[in-house]
Amino acid sequence: MIRVLASDGMNKAAAADLRAKGYEVVEQFYEPEDLKKELANYDVLVVRSATKVREPIIDAAVEAGFGSATPDSGIVEIGNAGQLGMSSPEEVLQFQRDVASSAGVSVGETYTSQSGGVEWLCMDWTMNEFTFSVASAMIDGKCYAVSCMFNSSNKDAVVALYQQAMASVRAWEG
Repeated sequence: MIRVLASDGMNKAAAADLRAKGYEVVEQFYEPEDLKKELANYDVLVVRSATKVREPIIDAAVEAGFGSATPDSGIVEIGNAGQLGMSSPEEVLQFQRDVASSAGVSVGETYTSQSGGVEWLCMDWTMNEFTFSVASAMIDGKCYAVSCMFNSSNKDAVVALYQQAMASVRAWEG
């Protein structure tokens, strides 16, 4: 069973949908030192703005077998892009394009997707065995971004979380 840690909570409908599909969803906030230890117990980490995943946490997670060094890692990130100085979906995707190209990876074409009553600007790319997807939209005058990383072993769980995040961002505001 795939274990999902929703460190900052999760939309109740999204959590129920994942549980109905057989995923274990744990909604528990951990302080940074505790999060470093706990990540080894999960397959997917979902964060919003309260949990700050900084380099020491990433390093500890990789050492514990979670993260980009393991073939079974999966990540979904959700955030207000304005906190990173980006004010439009185009800026978010350009930033992602720049990051991918600096790693020598070509990014696919952009496309739009409707979810949660919002039009999202999206793009995908693959690096090594991982697929990355990013979506960005303007919601109530703010620019939001949802991104994920997955591989064939955890695609279903991560993509389900990614889609639920896109459908529920508005419900998480405030």
